[in-house]
Amino acid sequence: MGNGSKVYVERMFQCESEALFDWLTKPELIAQWFGPEGFSIEKVKSTLEEGGSYQIELRKGENIVFEIRGKYLKLQRPQIIEFTYNYHGLESPPPPSVVQFKISATESGDSMLSMVQAFKVETPDFATRSKAWEYMLERLSQLA
Repeated sequence: MGNGSKVYVERMFQCESEALFDWLTKPELIAQWFGPEGFSIEKVKSTLEEGGSYQIELRKGENIVFEIRGKYLKLQRPQIIEFTYNYHGLESPPPPSVVQFKISATESGDSMLSMVQAFKVETPDFATRSKAWEYMLERLSQLA
């Protein structure tokens, strides 16, 4: 992927990997945890298949601020979800990236999630991306 930046986040979830896979892929579940602090999800559309696309509308206050869209590159239930991640509607959006979620079951029946967001070019607001994922996955861990 070239010399781009990568965001890594690992987190343990107290649920089975099948359930975590659903939280990461079902529109009605994504809408409950996705989005940086202060944003709400307006709409999530998804065609969950390799080559299928997704679209997430994020709102802050009265306005739809931006969308995140992409295509599913790899889906192996319940271990791997890989997709392109592109921002639309921002004046200076972060560069395009690819996100991969790897889910592994633990002996106790919990799930370990390893997330990597790989940017094709260096991203100036790297810390912001990392913080946003930490925040979202923390919210998810409280729900899942």
